[in-house]
Formats: sequence, C-alpha cells, structure tokens
Amino acid sequence: MKKRAEAIQIKFLTLFKNLSLRWKIFFIVLLNVVSLLLFSFIGFTILSKTYNELLYRSIAGNLSFSANTISANLKDVERLSSIILSTPSIQTSLSAIHESEDAVVRSNANRSINTALSSYYETFRQNGVSYIVLFNDNFSNATNWAAYERTDRAFIDHALQNAAAGDGAVSWTTGGGSTSGLFLGRNIRKIEGLDFSTIGRLLIYVDTDRLINTINRSFQTFDTGYYILADGPDTIYSSSGLSKDLVNRTLLLEDDTYQTLQADNHTYFAVSSKIPYYDWRYISLIPFDSIIHSIGRSAKIILGIMVLGILTALALTQWLIYSILRHFNALIVKMDVFSKNELTLEQSAYDYSTRNDEIGRLHQRFDRMATRIRTLVDTNYKNELLRKEAQIKALESQINPHFLYNTLESINWRAKASKNAEISMMAESLERCSAPHSAITSPWWSWTMSWNWCAPTLPYRKYGSRTAWTSSPWWMTICIIS
Repeated sequence: MKKRAEAIQIKFLTLFKNLSLRWKIFFIVLLNVVSLLLFSFIGFTILSKTYNELLYRSIAGNLSFSANTISANLKDVERLSSIILSTPSIQTSLSAIHESEDAVVRSNANRSINTALSSYYETFRQNGVSYIVLFNDNFSNATNWAAYERTDRAFIDHALQNAAAGDGAVSWTTGGGSTSGLFLGRNIRKIEGLDFSTIGRLLIYVDTDRLINTINRSFQTFDTGYYILADGPDTIYSSSGLSKDLVNRTLLLEDDTYQTLQADNHTYFAVSSKIPYYDWRYISLIPFDSIIHSIGRSAKIILGIMVLGILTALALTQWLIYSILRHFNALIVKMDVFSKNELTLEQSAYDYSTRNDEIGRLHQRFDRMATRIRTLVDTNYKNELLRKEAQIKALESQINPHFLYNTLESINWRAKASKNAEISMMAESLERCSAPHSAITSPWWSWTMSWNWCAPTLPYRKYGSRTAWTSSPWWMTICIIS
C-alpha cells in the first residue's frame, strides 16, 4: 500500500513537473484559493457555533433570571398562604363557623373572610395568583368564582387531598398537563388555645401561563418564545402552540444545555434550566426559523461573494500569468531566432534594458551573451578567411613557377625536336631563371646574392630591347630579364 501511494505521488509530481509554467502557476493559485475557501467555510462554521453559544448564553441568562423570578413569586404565594392562615379575622371567622350554628354569626364570618381574601388577592395578584378559595365545614369563599368554576373539578379534589395529606404544610399540586395552573393547598388549623384542630382548607390557584408570560415579557429578546415547566417527566405547563411530541422530545434535553429541535416544519432553539428551591425543569423554546433563514441568507451572500471573489481572483491570475509569461515567451522566440537565423538577434518591441526584475535581467544577460557570441563568431570567421586566403596565395606562389617551368620545358623539347637550337637555348635559359623561384622556398636556401656582384659575371644574351643573364649550367641558375 505504501509503495502504491509513493508511485501515485511520483506520478503526480512528474505530471506536475511536465506542465507548462502557466498551468503550474495557475494550479498553485487555485490551490491557494481552494484553501482559502476551505478555511473560510471552517471559519463560518466556527462563527455559527459561536453565535449559537452566544445565543445560548443570552437565553440561558434570561431563563435563569426568569426561573429565579418564578421561584420568588411562588415563595411569595407560600408566604401569602402563611399570612392567611395566621390572620386573626380569618382564624376567628373559621372558628365561629366551625363552632356556631347561628346563621348571623356565619354570615358575618363569611363577609369577614371575603374581605380579607379580597385584600390579599389584590395585593398578590401580580404574583400570578388567579384566585383564592377557602373551604370550611359549611361553605367556601372564593375571590373569583368565574375562574374557580372553570377549573377542572378533579384537579381541585386532587389539590384538596394533597392539602389534607400535608397536614398544614405547603403542598403544590400540578394539573399533569391538563391545565396551565398550580394549586397551593394547606390545612388551616385553629391557633387559639393551641387547639390545632382543622377548621378549613386553603387553595391558591396560580396561573402559570400569566405568571411566565408576564415575567418574560419584560426582558424577552425575541418576539416569540415558548416555555415548558415540568416536574421530572410530568409536564406542569407548556405554552400554547407546542405539540405534545415536541414537548416530549424537549423533556429529553439535559439540564443546562441547548439543542436545536425540528418539529412541525419548524426549528426551535431549546435551552434547559431549573426553578430554584423546587427542582422543576424550566425550558425555553425560541423559534429558530427566522434565525436560520437569516443565517442561510447570510451564508448565501457570503458564498456568492466568495465565488465572485474566486472568479475575479482566477481572472486576475490569468491576466497576471499572461503578463508575466509573455516576456518569457518573447525570450524563447528570441532564442529560437538566434539559433536558426545565423545568429541574428531579433529586436524586441519592449525595452528590457530599464527593467530590474528577473525578467529584465534574463533578457539583458541573453542579449549580452548573444552579442559576445556574434563578436567571437565574426572575429574567428574573419581570421579563418584571412588564413585561407594566405594559404591560397602561398599555393599560388608555388604553383606559378612550376607552371612556367613546365611550359618552358615543353617549348624546349619542341624546339629540339624541330632542331632549332636558338629557341632551345632560350627556353633552357628561361627554365634556369624560373628555378630559383621554386627553390627559394627551401629552408636551407639563403638568398644573399647581390645583383651588383653577380650581374657582371653572368653570361648574357640580347633579345631585342631586353637582356638575359644566365649562369653556367653546372650550378644554380640565376636569370634576370630587364
């Protein structure tokens, strides 16, 4: 496997090496562009994750404040129940109703209880209290009979049972998801004389929908938000518009984490928290559709800009590659012309003598090299011509006396054949005159004879207006014709 990988690597390296310089530069730039695109995508992913983290921290902070506010309101409701239980007028009225059969006493006690409950209800209404109902042995008092009548009777009975089981302690009863409210129930015991007998039962109904919406409306970052309040797997409250499937899936979310959920063709950003002191789960669901659309739109814009930038970069790369390589191509053409056209140096339309970069230096050095080559070639060529000319002249100087000697010899033999002694003697004398011209080239011969010394001693013969001097036939012939 390793050898195969090495073979593939060598093959690609060889292919890359054999590519033209243009494509090498283009692939290098393309590699950089792809790397930039990849890193940009990684950066965008990290940015999206960072945005989700910031969104989680923002929602988690709001949710934590909301949870603490809900907990404080529920604590105020518990404090309200303790106030009602210890209110003297309520204790007196409930004791009177419990002990007296007089209708007037019971009527006065009823008015006293209604007055006290109405006062407390108005005071604690902003804490999410929907109504307060107080049960005794004969009748019940409620601050909002219409709301009380709309409440599920089974839910009320369940709350009364939990209140009785609590034996005076605070007991919270949830509707199990069938209603968006909470019941606080407590038994009311007679304090006077430390009797502690049960004289009534108190139920305070908290409208969780109004409580949660009122608390979150003041600092809600997004226009729409959904909330779920649950006690373990049991749902205490869920905002209207959430499907049961989405609520069940949301309850699987771990505490103090966030998750993106999809349901009913919508995307939600879910953040889980806790209600302090009650250990109830408090989950916020923010519609993520608009955010995803915004992120998607931003991603498309960024991608479009990146693609446009890549195309622009590639176009500029091609232009830059052409603007650089055309000078190399010009150098290659100049080399080809110089090598093919008898060392002719083509004149370029571009002046490279003023450039100081690598391209300018290459052209300048090639021009200097070509000029030196032409100078050397011209010098050697001329010297060779002169040398050959000298050789030819030397050969001519050797050939001419021999040709003359051979011609005179032919004339001599022709004259002898015709028995013309005078022409024969003249030809022989001329032959002797031509002999020194060939012998003078011999290395041992030294021509030091002076004409003034040899002319009087030589025999001569008149030929019209000319005179020929000749030596004796047994030593070297010297012939001078004047």
